[in-house]
Amino acid sequence: VMDDVHEGTRQAATSTVRIFSKLCVQWCDPDKGKAGEAMVKTILPTILETGICHQVAEIRAISVQTVSQLVKSGGPLLRPHLPLLVPALLEAAGELEPLSLNYLSVRMAGDQRSQDIVDTVRASAAKSHYTTETVSKCVQYIDENTFAVMLPRLQDLLRSSVGLGTRVATAHFIVLLSHHLTVEQFQPHVGKLLSALFSGLTDRNSTIRRTCANAIGQLVRSAKSSSVDKLLGKLKNNYLEKEDESIRTAVGLTLQALARHNQDVIKSRSDLVIPWVFFAMHTSKNKDDPASMSNWELWQDVWHEVSPGTEAALTRHLDQVMALLSSVMESPSWHVKAQAARSIESLASKLGGSLEAEKRDMLVTLLVSGLAGRTWDGKEQLLAALGSLCKHSKSLKGSPSAETIVDAILRECGKEKISYKSSALAALGEVLEALEVDRFRQVYSIVQEILTKEVDNDEDEKKEETSKRREELLNLREVAFSTLGKAWPRNEHTQAEFREQVVAQCGVSCLENNTRSVQVKIMTAVFNYFEKLSFWDKPELPDSERIALRNIIDKFVPAMKYALGIAKHTQLRKEGLNVLLLLARNCKKINETMELKVLETVFKDHMEELNKDNSPEIKSRVVDMKDFFNELCKD
Repeated sequence: VMDDVHEGTRQAATSTVRIFSKLCVQWCDPDKGKAGEAMVKTILPTILETGICHQVAEIRAISVQTVSQLVKSGGPLLRPHLPLLVPALLEAAGELEPLSLNYLSVRMAGDQRSQDIVDTVRASAAKSHYTTETVSKCVQYIDENTFAVMLPRLQDLLRSSVGLGTRVATAHFIVLLSHHLTVEQFQPHVGKLLSALFSGLTDRNSTIRRTCANAIGQLVRSAKSSSVDKLLGKLKNNYLEKEDESIRTAVGLTLQALARHNQDVIKSRSDLVIPWVFFAMHTSKNKDDPASMSNWELWQDVWHEVSPGTEAALTRHLDQVMALLSSVMESPSWHVKAQAARSIESLASKLGGSLEAEKRDMLVTLLVSGLAGRTWDGKEQLLAALGSLCKHSKSLKGSPSAETIVDAILRECGKEKISYKSSALAALGEVLEALEVDRFRQVYSIVQEILTKEVDNDEDEKKEETSKRREELLNLREVAFSTLGKAWPRNEHTQAEFREQVVAQCGVSCLENNTRSVQVKIMTAVFNYFEKLSFWDKPELPDSERIALRNIIDKFVPAMKYALGIAKHTQLRKEGLNVLLLLARNCKKINETMELKVLETVFKDHMEELNKDNSPEIKSRVVDMKDFFNELCKD
């Protein structure tokens, strides 16, 4: 009658039950002998079946309180009843959760971050709930046989319970039990528990996934070697075959827990783990997406936990890493291919200089094959990987693979998508510069086509789309000029054919008709152009070439003056000074006094303005220029 409508009746009933509870607890004492056993056997089923999950809060509270006191006083007498008692308490941990927290979690379903915060609070509350604390007290009385009896019920709670609190409390209880029982006692049952916890890694609730991952990481210490191998194999397959980032994150959390709690398990299986984690750590990273950044940081942490150091780990497991990358590059998934390309880019940057020709060519084949076909999101990662491979693997220079790479990237430069075309052109510049391959004729043709392209105003197109297209074309122009400078060859015949055209292309009129960011790229390209001119390498310059050099410098002087005169753009002025100093030093080298005087005049005309510039880069470069011309006067 504790739920009677009459308040006085309810109060009297509650008071009576409390007194009865104390009497029962007193009689459930091991010192009472058979009477104590009989009392436990009589009252416990009623409390577990009716009281703990009763709809009336007062009845639930006094039932749990009674059970908690029984555990404290009854001790060993409860052992025969633990297979029923423990699951009932674990189930109650979820059912007794405050409705407000559950309601708040449901309301936050549209906001993943907020829901995760609420569910983390719910999980913490479940672990500290008095039902869970009571279960923790029961652990000391559980032996191998008792555990074997309750195991099926624990598996059911882990797999099918709808309450977050129940599943969290059950996982917590199993972890406590794994530390209480010996390895020999616990090991026969670990496989079944790992299987039940593994199913939780695909749960839609991130807190449950995190809880199961942590539990798996701790239970593995008691598992058979075959169970661990099976677990790691399933984790790897889940990561490679399922593109759901929530599942991949759960896999990462599991490996993180394994590495922290059972480092030896990971070390003994490094041939399997290292290649897979190396691939996983190159997951996509979006700074505007907190979930993406959190996932990326997780895999970075896992890599640091499992590897002795990036270069050492890659060197030791290179064959396994190459085998995995070969496999994932054949995936039909664009995201997986892009991730594999990022992995190859990283591999090239770490081991490029020490890669054997066979493995180097294998990576080239993988990337070039991946470029075949239409454009897809992330395909630019393959181009970046090729650029990194060429930059760090010096042995590619002059090899048959070098021409294969250049031909493949040149084909990609013909694609229509502007953003992808920019990536292809940037990669082409990196590759041509690193491999010192002369394809300037083709590059110049591509650049000319880009520079003549304007944004067409489409009446049906939205302003945002037009603005985006205009921005993409602007970026393409920047890349075009940058690539022009990097692709400028040291081949004397090619230089003789194009040197006048390049200077004309990058003259003052070009600077005036472009934005500041493009102007900086133009000046950078001109620096590369002048640096590689064949004139500087000749001990004696013929008159015809000396005249050609004077003509080139004279044509570019107005552009230098323009760059030096822009006071509000430090980078542009800095690049202008770099070109001026480069020309001055090289003219001195070949004893070209006429052009030296021209360059000195340009510097002195702008020196007053340059002295007012407080930028450290400009001040440093001005000092270099002054020192140079002062030394020149002494000579």
